[in-house]
Amino acid sequence: MSNINFENLQLSSEKRLEQLMFETDQLHKSLDKIEETEKVFEKINITLEIAGLKDLINYRLFLGIVSMDLCSAILIHSKSKSNYENIYSARQIIVIISEAYKKIYNFIHENKHGDIISRYRNNSYWIKEIGNIIQNELKSLQGEYSEITKDLDEYLKMNFELLQIQRNLSIHYDKDSTKVYKMLIELDVEEIFKTLIPFINILNKMFEFTDKLRDAYKFKSDSETEKVNHNFEKLALDLDRFKDKDSITLIEDIQTIIRQMK
Repeated sequence: MSNINFENLQLSSEKRLEQLMFETDQLHKSLDKIEETEKVFEKINITLEIAGLKDLINYRLFLGIVSMDLCSAILIHSKSKSNYENIYSARQIIVIISEAYKKIYNFIHENKHGDIISRYRNNSYWIKEIGNIIQNELKSLQGEYSEITKDLDEYLKMNFELLQIQRNLSIHYDKDSTKVYKMLIELDVEEIFKTLIPFINILNKMFEFTDKLRDAYKFKSDSETEKVNHNFEKLALDLDRFKDKDSITLIEDIQTIIRQMK
């Protein structure tokens, strides 16, 4: 395992796990608050246009859960006392990568007629939720979105077919126990970790990208709020021309109400 610094991997996993536990808790609380807010606005027949923001937070929460699972599997490996514990941790990593990739991006299938079936991928987080945000709300981030999409496509070239076989035997086992045992004794733990590193890199890029999406949402929200406030203030000032000795009190009361609405 000379090509991988497992000591650094262990230390970074411990630190990252602690960060993620706090962040995922905050994200879950944020989703709860958004749902509570939506219910309040529904009662007064106002629809909040925040579906994209909810999708972003939900996706970020998913990335956090996947990363916590991987950190935990790495720590099991680092604290193992037997070779089978190493094998077990590697199998967990295989399953996590396979299932996470499926939810994030999924696979394109070819049927017996040679037709490409892409509905599974089109329903994935990366295409359906994040892609929708980019296409309809934050097109300025299309370039970075495309770069990460390319990374996801490239990752499939890393002997993913073998990974899927190992995944199936790790989850479902097989009635022919020799197939499972053969997979176990032939499992190359170091190769699994070499497969893990680029996947972690993709997850890290996605964390950075969701930060940029969040900041873009904040900038957009602040800009819209500033525009609305400017319009309210302009409306309040325009009322000055209607002031006279008989209406000044009424006009000032109306101006106060308008400024409170800001």
